[in-house]
Amino acid sequence: MYKKFCFALFFSFALNSSFAQENEALVVPKTYIFSWQKANGDTFEIPVENNLKTAMLVKRLDRALMQIMLKSLLNSRDFETFTPEKVTLFSDTDYEVAKIDFTILGGEEELIEKTYYFSFDEYGNVFNQLNF
Repeated sequence: MYKKFCFALFFSFALNSSFAQENEALVVPKTYIFSWQKANGDTFEIPVENNLKTAMLVKRLDRALMQIMLKSLLNSRDFETFTPEKVTLFSDTDYEVAKIDFTILGGEEELIEKTYYFSFDEYGNVFNQLNF
């Protein structure tokens, strides 16, 4: 009986510590790479610079970045040559802000660099495109 109790206690401690380690790994680091794929199969490894004041889960930020990429792609009106370069995250007074730098191919085959800003919250909800 005593051995069963000790085993159950040890197992519960091991299980709790594994969940604690798993949760620590889910917080967004200072810099990381966001993987994104367009519908035509083009894949991108986009560097993300995290300057947020609040800790955010990677899963929620990935959801927000997927929405931001889609909105940026639609607003750029250039599906074929849309190429995201970098995302920078920073905190504003009310919401978090994502700055996305990307390029599109212009009419005379020149690269046009553009920057869009989007507001989002800590739960991964993306709101409006901001005009700066």
